[in-house]
Amino acid sequence: MKRIIAAVAAALIMLNTAAIAADARYQREPEPFDGSAMVYEPYDMKEIDKLIDEAKKLLEKRGNDSRLRELLDRIYGEFVKVQYAGTTARIMSDRYYSAEDDTSAEAAKTAIDAAEKLSELVKYADENGYDGLICEILDMDEADVREFIDNIPTERFYALSRREAELTEKYSDIYGDSDACAELYIELVKLRGEIAAECGYDNYADYANDMVYTRDYTVNDIEEFSEAVAEHISPLWGGLVGISMTLEDKYEGMPEDKLKAVVGDIFYDIDRELGLSYSFMTDNNLYDIELRDGKNSAAGAYTVILEGKWVPYLFTSDTDDSIWRVMTFIHESGHACSLMHTPGIAAPWTTYFKTMSIDTCEVHSQGLELLCEHYFGRLFGSNASYARYGEMANLAGVIIDGCYFNEWQTRIYNEKEPSVEKANRIAAELLDKYYGLKDYKTEDAQEVWVQVPHNFVAPMYYISYAVSAAAAMDIYAESITDRKSAVDKYMQLSSMGGFVPFTEALFEAELDDIFDAETIRYISQTIGEDVGFAYSDIDYDAWYAPYFYETSHIARGRTDSMFMPDADITRGEFVELLGRMYEYYEAEPEADVTLTFTDVDKTDAGAKYIAWAEGSGIITGYSETEFGPDDPITREQLVTVLCRMDGAESESKALLPAFDDSALINDWAAAPFAWAVERGIINGREDNTVAPQDNTTRAEAIKIAAEYIDKTY
Repeated sequence: MKRIIAAVAAALIMLNTAAIAADARYQREPEPFDGSAMVYEPYDMKEIDKLIDEAKKLLEKRGNDSRLRELLDRIYGEFVKVQYAGTTARIMSDRYYSAEDDTSAEAAKTAIDAAEKLSELVKYADENGYDGLICEILDMDEADVREFIDNIPTERFYALSRREAELTEKYSDIYGDSDACAELYIELVKLRGEIAAECGYDNYADYANDMVYTRDYTVNDIEEFSEAVAEHISPLWGGLVGISMTLEDKYEGMPEDKLKAVVGDIFYDIDRELGLSYSFMTDNNLYDIELRDGKNSAAGAYTVILEGKWVPYLFTSDTDDSIWRVMTFIHESGHACSLMHTPGIAAPWTTYFKTMSIDTCEVHSQGLELLCEHYFGRLFGSNASYARYGEMANLAGVIIDGCYFNEWQTRIYNEKEPSVEKANRIAAELLDKYYGLKDYKTEDAQEVWVQVPHNFVAPMYYISYAVSAAAAMDIYAESITDRKSAVDKYMQLSSMGGFVPFTEALFEAELDDIFDAETIRYISQTIGEDVGFAYSDIDYDAWYAPYFYETSHIARGRTDSMFMPDADITRGEFVELLGRMYEYYEAEPEADVTLTFTDVDKTDAGAKYIAWAEGSGIITGYSETEFGPDDPITREQLVTVLCRMDGAESESKALLPAFDDSALINDWAAAPFAWAVERGIINGREDNTVAPQDNTTRAEAIKIAAEYIDKTY
């Protein structure tokens, strides 16, 4: 019954349900299909009805195995056409939305009708002694087929499912009307209670976990996970949100063609086959990310499989060109690329009796988001820090949201007499538990949950977002110290596709058990350290704090717990800072550059950056063999190195006399100082000096780096 119910749920929700070289590690090779040629054609049930009637007549007699096998395959072919019609109807309706257009709802109901008829036929075949044929067709053993058939849903279940489809379709029409949405939700809660009861469950929450999503983890696992999240992830989220709110979003957008090209380059850099899958999608126009009015704003973003074509299609309803539009595109591309990898997705009868683990599928998308953080400088330029903290806060928030909404829905679905008032009261209570929002008014809590489409169209789904986001953050945590291993694990997970259950998939990819509280603590601690929360000597209210946030991705502390902002930065540390900046915002430093300085430890983490800077002509050293990596860098040395990295010098020194000590600047540093002043990278000290011979503190260095990033990228 799980497989059939999940198939019905997919027809209703159609969330996420797959390249290219012969030596590919991961990919299958679908036939090209031009997404721009996709059209919706209503399916006429007469053909499938006629074939089913023929099959039933054959089933009434023995010895018709060969003819029945052929006929059943034809019937399944028609079933695939029904599903394809439902998918294309949804896409077209979301592209050109109209509240008066009921095409998508009608197509969804037709898909449910087809699933019901096919289930009845399978059951009829079993009753007439053709259970062996069913085993052969479905490629299942006798025990699984018996369980499958014994749990085929009832006629009333399908009737209730059709009513559910009507109500969920209504949500798009009333989206934005808080009270109307709240009343609709309570109607859905009551209806879903009837669905659960029809399937032998006491409440819908248990039914959904077991039957709709076929999760391979328990309610107890979810509860323990949620408690660990409240303890460890909620504080991390609070810190990330606090910092992201201090940073300015100056993103000006990116044309669609450039966005596709930049994302494609990044994917190829992460893994060649990831890039190949992405190219298949874009080359075949299997996406709609156009920014325009008229799309269904309640549809959000999704990726679906085009049944029969067996290729993914990506849709977003964004109307604003923002950083989050880019991240949504990357997220959905993770789904699309995984669908390219999914084994067996085009195999006969798969669409009917198999269902995907949404929990597994979401790691494909969220994990890719975080692996792309390595390239945020190239994606967002000087907005990279804002995007970085925002993305981390978003994923941490997704984990908390998932636990919040899961506990909220579980309690609502367990209410004997659910009501809007009870829903709001519970929502306000849990806002305190997970977000620390005390004394939240119940009527204000309603504004939070009515705006989340998943609560309406995909009940009990949001915990999938939470556990998958935790797994994605686990991948990112590993990438901090071993990026190659993290990418390999991600690609292994993506190559499994969506049919492998969540905990099984994590185990096979050798990822940590996210239901272990220690894993959640590790994720919080590791990411907290990565974004700069571990330094005990940072004053987060000091003048340098905003610059520390802007450079936390490229600046490293002296130790794991000490940043030492007031200490002098060394020549080696500053060159490493510039190397990391170049690496993040432009390209990987050349790996085969020979290091000639004999006083630089080649095993040191900063050695490759010193080699890069020497090979690029950014540094010259005291001599051909002496660099002095541990010596403090003076301010005039610093601006000279930075100016060389920029590749441009000032043509005028007229600005320098404005400083009282400009005469102290050495001739070789005068032009770089003028350049730095003109660019606004250095403004001088409070006593109207530039102190060219003074050493530079680590706090001053990150301010200068932050100003350079802002002016350059």
